[in-house]
Amino acid sequence: MEKGSLRHRSLWHKAAFQVDIMAKLLQDLNKYQEKLGLNLTKLYHITSLTTDNTSSNTGEKNGVRAVLERARAAEWLRDGQAGTMPPLIFKGCEDHITNLVSTEIEKRLVSRAISWGVQGPGRWEKARLHHSPRPHHGSP
Repeated sequence: MEKGSLRHRSLWHKAAFQVDIMAKLLQDLNKYQEKLGLNLTKLYHITSLTTDNTSSNTGEKNGVRAVLERARAAEWLRDGQAGTMPPLIFKGCEDHITNLVSTEIEKRLVSRAISWGVQGPGRWEKARLHHSPRPHHGSP
């Protein structure tokens, strides 16, 4: 498969492919850790995941979070780890959520302003100037 091919690019949108890439990167890291006599980093050491909130990331069966959880659990069992596996904390992209909410609030404010008969920046400026305190001249 060619690196720039459409098929290759479409794979990046598949959760299983993304988790497989994570696992392969950790395998490469583990080679260096072994040479240096360091503890190996495993998938179950990944304890937090931050993504946007699209279904490809959050889907309960095939989203990145679900696929990563299954891969972590499989590796935990394969390594014979005792006790409870550390939980994977999922955090949605707050900036993305904030932007969506901000856009919705702006739409509603504009709609409300139009319903009140306030249209365009000229009217807003006149209203602001009308209600702003006037400077005092002369002595207090």
